[in-house]
Amino acid sequence: MQNTEFRIGVIKPVECVKEGWELIKGEYWLLFAITLVGVLIGGFTMYILFGAMFCGIFYCYLRKIDGRPIAFEDLWKGFEWFAPGLLVTLFIVVPIIILYVIIYTIIFSVILFFAAKLLLIQPTTIHDSKIYPYVSPWGPTVIDNFGKIIPIFKDMFVQLQDFFGNMAKKAS
Repeated sequence: MQNTEFRIGVIKPVECVKEGWELIKGEYWLLFAITLVGVLIGGFTMYILFGAMFCGIFYCYLRKIDGRPIAFEDLWKGFEWFAPGLLVTLFIVVPIIILYVIIYTIIFSVILFFAAKLLLIQPTTIHDSKIYPYVSPWGPTVIDNFGKIIPIFKDMFVQLQDFFGNMAKKAS
């Protein structure tokens, strides 16, 4: 096995930024426009063209780094790598979508908890719902498990259930 030597202070971030600026400052606004248009097109097309646009953006920057001329039309060169770019985009976007679905399900579950306890949702609606039994436990479970890490959240939903139960008794 080969010994690897680590040296501290070899990479100087400020110097890297200065060197990068020197490389692009002559055509900064063109590169800015290429980046802006590429990102907007990638976003507006629901990420389908995101990979191709980023390939085109990086193609332009790499041409600039190599000292070759760049033109706005170079952005479209990214379509030469459409399939690999789409594959990489899928590997990035699909996990993000899954994460967002989980987060929004938890938030929705917490909102359902409060709405049910405040009687904003009728018991018959809850009973007839096909989704409520699956979604409703997510929020309390996550918050209770979160309470194991951060004590202030411990038994939060139990305390809220007691609070709403006492409020219902006082109201009747």
